[in-house]
Amino acid sequence: RVAIPTKPALMDVTDPYFRGFDQAFPDYWRFQEWNREFQLYVQHHDLPALEFVRFEHDHFGEFRKAIDGVNTVETEIADDDYAIGLLVQQIAHSPYANDTLIFMIEDDAQNGPDHVDAHRTVALVAGPYVKQHAVVSAHYTTVNMLATIESVLGMDPMGINDAVLSPMADVFTTQEKPWTYTA
Repeated sequence: RVAIPTKPALMDVTDPYFRGFDQAFPDYWRFQEWNREFQLYVQHHDLPALEFVRFEHDHFGEFRKAIDGVNTVETEIADDDYAIGLLVQQIAHSPYANDTLIFMIEDDAQNGPDHVDAHRTVALVAGPYVKQHAVVSAHYTTVNMLATIESVLGMDPMGINDAVLSPMADVFTTQEKPWTYTA
């Protein structure tokens, strides 16, 4: 056991083997644990409607303590990108490919040497109703992404911030498009 939720409500919905915040631990191994659990969902046809997966190495650190040689800025970036690619690949080649959306935010928008800018970050979206090969330059925030997820899931807003922002409509098309991905 490497993950222990701090809230009792999360006890039954947290993978106890998915390593939490630990910059020394490679994202590749986090992906392997996510995939172990995902394959059980595929086998039992019971994928939850929402999953949060956190890969750490889009934010650098712990070079001296790093495991498996993931001990430079370049190797941490590659580790994170590859883990994300493997996750997208698994979903794209799974029975859930045609009804799953994947939302990714690359790091938090703070200022510092490992950040693009104090006010922006990169968001990536993959799935069957996503505009393919498109760069959408509309101004969205993390809360817009949350409002989009709530809308897709048919949820009511959880607070005033997500209630007043629109979903990320410019990212989507109304026609399902076949999609795939290879890491």
